[in-house]
Amino acid sequence: MWALLISLAIGPGMVLLHAVYVADHYEKEPVRNLLRYVLAGALVGVVAGVIEIALSKALLPRVEGTSEIVQWLTLIPSAYIGVALVEEGAKRWAVHLCGNRDPHISEPFDWLVYSVAVSLGFATLENLLYVWAGGFSTAIGRAITAVPAHAFNGTLMGSRLALAEVAQKSGDFASAARQRRLAVLEPTLWHGTYDLFVFGGQLACQHGRTRLGNVCLGALAALVVIQWIVGLLRVRAQQHVTAKAHLEPPILFPTIRPRLWRRKA
Repeated sequence: MWALLISLAIGPGMVLLHAVYVADHYEKEPVRNLLRYVLAGALVGVVAGVIEIALSKALLPRVEGTSEIVQWLTLIPSAYIGVALVEEGAKRWAVHLCGNRDPHISEPFDWLVYSVAVSLGFATLENLLYVWAGGFSTAIGRAITAVPAHAFNGTLMGSRLALAEVAQKSGDFASAARQRRLAVLEPTLWHGTYDLFVFGGQLACQHGRTRLGNVCLGALAALVVIQWIVGLLRVRAQQHVTAKAHLEPPILFPTIRPRLWRRKA
């Protein structure tokens, strides 16, 4: 039974990682290097977990025993700062540490691949803990919600870092800095909204508000669908940018391709 649970916990992340790896149509990343980013994501997951536990212990005593309205208001900073910002900031840190001077990053789409790898390393470690505690139903539920959401946030982060690289190459340093800030801010907002619906549904059930809990569940389902659509659009957009960079100039032989994306962000 435990072997099945471990497979269900690891499997979704590896499937999504393979999907983004296949989506890179040019200059496939070395698998060994890809796994380095996955491991980095898992390691910063431990760091983020410690920070979240510390923040939770500092916040919970002030919330317990308070009115229901105070508990609802507390959900917003808990979701967006206590969880989303901590986790997405940790992932961005891992991407920066691994990606700085990485010789295998040679085109914009590489940032997307490696950001998703970090996110899925993070998600897989988190999933192992949740599935081990919650069992089969938790594994199935998180396979279609939480794990893809982490991959989506990695897609947003990577696409922003790719845009920052393009802006840096063109000399637009202000735009590059803005895109790097958005590489943390944008996934944090999506992540926080996801957690807000999850926490809201749990709190509604605790207070016997079944209808409100169902509303939160429906909103969560809609958010997951929207994330898939936006994520696929971001992947397609970066594929288009990469394809344009690999077009052969008419004066060169077909086997000669320009290497335009040397500098690392």
